[in-house]
Amino acid sequence: MKTFYPIFCLMVYLLLAWQCTQAPQQSGTASPSDSIYTSQYITKIYIDDPQRALGLVDTAESRGNIPDLQANYFRYSIYNGKGMYHIAEDYLKKAMKSDSMKTIAPQQEFKLKSAFVDLNIRLSNYAEAMRVATELCEKARKDDNRRMESEMLYSIGMIYRAQFMHDEAEAYSAEAIRLLEDSHDVRELAYLSYIYGMQMAGDMSRKEFGKAIETGEKRELLIGRISGMAGPPKGYVDEQYGFLYSKLASAYEQDGQPGKAAGAYGKFNATRFSKTLIGRRDAVPYLLESGQYKKAAAIIPGEEIFGNDTVNLDFIIHLGNLAKIAAGSGDYRSQAGYLGRITAIQDSLTARDKQNAAIELATIYQTNEKNRQIEEQNKHISRQRATLYGSVALLLLAGLAIFFICQHLRAIKRKNRFLATQIDSQLAYREELKKANAEIELLKQQIQAGAEEEMPEAAAEENARRTSELNKKLFAELDRLIDEEKLYLDPDISRDQLLKQIHISKNVFAGLIQTYNGTNFNTYMNNKRLDHSLSLLKDFQGYTIEAVAVDSGFNSVRSFYRIFRDKYGMTPSEYRNTLEQG
Repeated sequence: MKTFYPIFCLMVYLLLAWQCTQAPQQSGTASPSDSIYTSQYITKIYIDDPQRALGLVDTAESRGNIPDLQANYFRYSIYNGKGMYHIAEDYLKKAMKSDSMKTIAPQQEFKLKSAFVDLNIRLSNYAEAMRVATELCEKARKDDNRRMESEMLYSIGMIYRAQFMHDEAEAYSAEAIRLLEDSHDVRELAYLSYIYGMQMAGDMSRKEFGKAIETGEKRELLIGRISGMAGPPKGYVDEQYGFLYSKLASAYEQDGQPGKAAGAYGKFNATRFSKTLIGRRDAVPYLLESGQYKKAAAIIPGEEIFGNDTVNLDFIIHLGNLAKIAAGSGDYRSQAGYLGRITAIQDSLTARDKQNAAIELATIYQTNEKNRQIEEQNKHISRQRATLYGSVALLLLAGLAIFFICQHLRAIKRKNRFLATQIDSQLAYREELKKANAEIELLKQQIQAGAEEEMPEAAAEENARRTSELNKKLFAELDRLIDEEKLYLDPDISRDQLLKQIHISKNVFAGLIQTYNGTNFNTYMNNKRLDHSLSLLKDFQGYTIEAVAVDSGFNSVRSFYRIFRDKYGMTPSEYRNTLEQG
């Protein structure tokens, strides 16, 4: 239900935008019969009377009253609201393939495709959702649209989280937040507040109350910034504070901080939002957690808040709260009654899901049958056979594609294991090389001591050799200093800062790095950081990728991923996975 509100707002925005772009109607007064075949009328009824709205959409489209893009979007919205997501997806795809897509505003296009991403996440079509989300993210980056980029980065994070790839999810969510933290645009900050709210809800559902509190406190500061800006609708800031403090009170209470919980609840009561039906509903969880059953009973809304729709998860939560109040008050008979109603509604939900699935299958069949009849009227038997053969061929190609994809994935896993083995071998080789160089250095010193006694006449050559040896020792000392002091862990350290510590000239320093390491300063320091990151990835499995990047001295997770992949041919996550597999 929490995801319904942003989706509903998205649908309303798109429908209103389309209404504004419609061509002017013909002059004259429309008849009552004509007035129902308009986008305005369909918008009014499609939620309460979806079946009638579908019939009106068909007629309005055939009459040319609404364009095909808007007609298919209406169908998508109706079927999405009914939980028939596969049919909804089909109509959303038709809307996106419409010729009208070429003329709509860029922001409308983004909203349409964003709805496509959300729907495919719901359907677990993660590859398709990732494709469109990545496309939109790149477009937003090109257009310097930070809000759009942030929204898609967060969606990508949701895709990774749905597949239990938590490190990647956290990295993309953090990047989505980073883009908007320093914004001065009220709409961008409003979306950042939404992200914080979603993160807070997720943390609380996972019983991570400390993280929820940390996020909530960030959101409190953010709402304070928004309150001092022009642009927010009337009542927005008050509502945001109300939502926040009701959740913070519950989080503090469950985290064992009753004093702070009471303080947050006091701030909640100071909002106008707390006096609304939704506000009273949101206050109940804290009162139950703190054992204030009488207060919870006094403010909990009645069933009228749900209207006629009481077969849903929100109403089940409501009944659960009533059951807790009854139990806390010693009224176990009422508690049993509420629990019995919950069981009945859960059975109704199961039955409704089965009914919707059957209706969806029947609708798909009817739609396919209608299309088949139309094709039979316009095509010859030979064309039908060609279509059939083409479909079979596509299925075979799809099967082959799946086979080759599986083979490709296996090859990637083998490659990653091989690369990981190479990385470990390189680290071991470096240690052996250091030992060998030390032994060689000792032997050279012994030979040098003997040579100085036997060949005093070779002074010029000896000076040159000594200069080279001194330079080598100087680089070895430099390398030892950087390793022992772990100077590479400072992401902001510069060449000039390092030179102040070792007291050598810039030119000599650059020559030493190039001669004895074959790289420049930045590559040399990044290689040190990469070596450090490999140890963390191997020895600290509980570290997130973001934590490894920060602890290794990289400026950002993105740069860590790029530099790691450039050197080792795989991502940090892929390297860690190879360690876990074998």
